[in-house]
Amino acid sequence: MNRKHPLARKAAALASAACFGLAVTMSVASPAQAASCTLSIGPQENGRYPVYVSCDTAVNGVFGLYGSDAVFDDFRGGPFYSGAQVLRGVLNEDDTIFDRRDEIYAIVDPGNIRTNTVSYNF
Repeated sequence: MNRKHPLARKAAALASAACFGLAVTMSVASPAQAASCTLSIGPQENGRYPVYVSCDTAVNGVFGLYGSDAVFDDFRGGPFYSGAQVLRGVLNEDDTIFDRRDEIYAIVDPGNIRTNTVSYNF
């Protein structure tokens, strides 16, 4: 009869558990990186502003423009596909005596990805 010492059985069980834990850790994939998109608004050309959205992943969806306000954000235009030429009125979302600075951002679909906010007096 070949009986192992109780300490040898515990060491073997511990080594087996450690190998299993290492195998599980190595097989877990890293989470997918979230998409990030950037809104760019160029200088006025022939009465229109060039508006572009670029994403760091394969997201090539449509986007809508929104004006950022303290109470609620208002839809300013769209859908657009990667770029557009828009009139000043689309970007001029704040025109009060106390707040003339316009804050524009885009929401890109699919995924409802919010871009950076561009602040300017349009």
